[in-house]
Amino acid sequence: MFADTTNKKYLSTICKRNNIELTQNIVNKTYNLTFFVNTKTKSIKEIFTFDFLFNLLNSLDKSHDFIESTHIIKKTNENDYDLLFIFKHLGANLGVLKKYLCFNLKKSNDTNNNTLFNAVNIKYEDNKIKNLDKVILHFADMTIVEDKNNSNNAIVNILFNLEIDSELPKIVNNFVKLVMRNMVINLKQYIDTL
Repeated sequence: MFADTTNKKYLSTICKRNNIELTQNIVNKTYNLTFFVNTKTKSIKEIFTFDFLFNLLNSLDKSHDFIESTHIIKKTNENDYDLLFIFKHLGANLGVLKKYLCFNLKKSNDTNNNTLFNAVNIKYEDNKIKNLDKVILHFADMTIVEDKNNSNNAIVNILFNLEIDSELPKIVNNFVKLVMRNMVINLKQYIDTL
């Protein structure tokens, strides 16, 4: 008999502060992140564009020294990109290989006009990633549910499954969770000032 992976007993809370909740399902290793944003002057639709998120991720992460470089490797149209992230070499002194992540990101709207971003892992061959270890993004789905009565408010929900490396020391995995939490807190605080 299989475990009911939706049962709350399988959820481990990584962060629950600043109106942000980041949990991990310990059975299927899926992360769920939910937070509320309230902007001052810009509407939610103006903020949640590809360019804004891509540039903001770069600026937020450089302060945490986690991502070494980001590359747009293909742009099909304004709502469809292939991206490459090369991470800083975490755990080098523990024998852990440097990591990269390559994925396709699409933006769309659902039937309720909520903004959706969907990402999936893609194959990529290039000298930039030679001798690097691949982080596998099984999926990432972000839904931005705008308040119908106030275009400055929204609930953001992100569900994703990321496979880093089962051989990573526990301390490195915990560091990754900590970096994710800090980036989300900074992202929310920045959006709330717009």
